[in-house]
Amino acid sequence: MADLGCLRSMHARVKNSSKAFVIKQFDDVHTCGSSFRTIKHTRMTLSMIGGQILSEVRNKALTSVSEVVCDFKDYYGIEVSYQRAWMGVEKTRDVVFGDYSSSFDDLHWYVDTANDCNPGSVFDMEFDIYIKERHFKCLFFGFEAYIHGFKYCRPVLMLDETFLKGRHKGCLLAATEKDSNQGLYPLCFAIVDSERYDN
Repeated sequence: MADLGCLRSMHARVKNSSKAFVIKQFDDVHTCGSSFRTIKHTRMTLSMIGGQILSEVRNKALTSVSEVVCDFKDYYGIEVSYQRAWMGVEKTRDVVFGDYSSSFDDLHWYVDTANDCNPGSVFDMEFDIYIKERHFKCLFFGFEAYIHGFKYCRPVLMLDETFLKGRHKGCLLAATEKDSNQGLYPLCFAIVDSERYDN
């Protein structure tokens, strides 16, 4: 089907006997630039990218930007820039999992709910209080079951940390121990801004 808005010329008339249109002259050379189109598609919006990768991100939360760039080239024959693919992945993660800022706001709800459901657990959350706003500083939590199970573990305590790679950087600190079966047993966790003595 030709896009009539960008054709050079078309001539048609109504046939008297059947009242149908008959095309007499048809010049299908487009003037919209489609013949010069490249695989770098300028109209590939973030919403279009997000729509194509929504199920992939839902099934695999750590979908890499490089995978998205390669998939668009392999499956659709379209080159998407790394930056545009990154923005599309971030936008899609926000849609599927919620954005980072709101997840930090939900920590207060999580701590209250976890305290109600796990009596005897230890939760400690700190905020930096500014003029009218509170900003998340750190969160420590140890569930009652982990604390109770510590009695039956070997007297070996291991501390480790890993970096958080989100929009808001930080560290996840973990204290684990060895149980009687030589397995690792979690004890407590903390989300902090950096690994230092105070934290």
